[in-house]
Amino acid sequence: MCIRDRYNTIVHEYNSSENRIAEVYMNKMNEYAIYNIFFNPMRTFPARFLMFFACLFVPLLPFILVPALLIVLIQYELSYRVFCENEHKVPDPFQNMIFSPDLCRITNNNHRYYELSIKDLEGLSFNFEVIRSLRMREIQGKIRFMVYNAEFSEYYTNFPTHRRSHITNLIFAIVLSVINCFVYYKIFHDNYVIF
Repeated sequence: MCIRDRYNTIVHEYNSSENRIAEVYMNKMNEYAIYNIFFNPMRTFPARFLMFFACLFVPLLPFILVPALLIVLIQYELSYRVFCENEHKVPDPFQNMIFSPDLCRITNNNHRYYELSIKDLEGLSFNFEVIRSLRMREIQGKIRFMVYNAEFSEYYTNFPTHRRSHITNLIFAIVLSVINCFVYYKIFHDNYVIF
């Protein structure tokens, strides 16, 4: 799952009636095909190394990679603007969600909804404040709430950290393009010396 899909998962869950704060909705980020094609495979170090190594030996590859990475960076910045707007509207989207790694581990999910009666709620290991806030959500004897773990919250908190990776990839690709041009210029220039 790409970083944009992960972020949109947070937005989708926040916008549900159980988790939304008042009537403030968060906006989802747009999906971009080029972003998914170029950035997702390059998230791991071996994939980056392979791509940049290929740039040294395949003459036209850097001239395809640099514009593609520039487009990826622009698309990331457009998504980052949506992130900042959402953060301004909703500083804490997890406010009505319950952090419970134990329940997530039992169900093998990073987030999950529960619908319980007040009597069933007493059997859970939530602190007093959480149980009190859940009781305020009671509708017809049932309480519906969502639990999440650290992996789920990282979908939201890790989005801004990818900016540095995008910029680093672009700079590295530009440097490799210059090296590639220099190497191929030397190869072809030295082989075709005119007497």
